[in-house]
Amino acid sequence: MKYSSKFILPMLLVAFSALGRQSVDPTSMTLTYGDSSVSAEIRKDRKFDITRSNDDENVEFSGSVTKEDTDYIVDVLVLLENKSNKSSREINTTILVHNDQLETLIFIGGVNNERFSITLK
Repeated sequence: MKYSSKFILPMLLVAFSALGRQSVDPTSMTLTYGDSSVSAEIRKDRKFDITRSNDDENVEFSGSVTKEDTDYIVDVLVLLENKSNKSSREINTTILVHNDQLETLIFIGGVNNERFSITLK
């Protein structure tokens, strides 16, 4: 009896540690800028896009997420048009998001005094 329990415990530890390393791929991407934010669903083709328009601004947020080992390469394109003063801003960047940075706010750039950040969820 003691002999079999010596083998069962290590096998259970190996099985649970392997399960712990598995990660769930992110399903959405959130853009935060100024006091606003917009979220887009990551589709099965690993791309995301959303357009939001109101009386003040037009926002286009798109890109793709590619898994690289346990991390993610994220291509992001942000087009922000302010309708009241007829100005526009654009950010086009590629960043590496480490697995431990999921669900945290990550700064991707800024234009004038406006900061743009993303959250991969």
